[in-house]
Amino acid sequence: MDSTVKQLRAIQLSCIAMVLVYIWLGLKFLKAGTHPHWIMLPPWLILIFVAWGAISGFTVQRRILRRPLKPPKVTPLSRWKAGHIVRLVSAFGVAGWALVLQFEGRPFIWIATVYAVSLLLLAIWRPGIAPSASSRF
Repeated sequence: MDSTVKQLRAIQLSCIAMVLVYIWLGLKFLKAGTHPHWIMLPPWLILIFVAWGAISGFTVQRRILRRPLKPPKVTPLSRWKAGHIVRLVSAFGVAGWALVLQFEGRPFIWIATVYAVSLLLLAIWRPGIAPSASSRF
């Protein structure tokens, strides 16, 4: 495994660990009925944000890879890496919306489903083959 793939794997594992920390924090400190009701977003709006976060990781990654190169700073390898980082962070962001659902006191099945989607997106991620630094798309 080359260093770029190792870095991406480290980001993946960090994101998974942070989702688990979110779950722990939510279960330990955000008990049902104890939330302050400071803000109450409509649940359908939060679910739209969840879907957008889950889908945008794939679409933004493709958009980054399709953009024309602007030498000398941008290389295919750096765009490939940036696309994967965006995808991982988008999957991690889904867990943030689960925490918002939990903060607002929404049903546990919704919260668990959103956490599961986040963990699933992070678990199925694969880096693929990295382009060489000198290759052109």
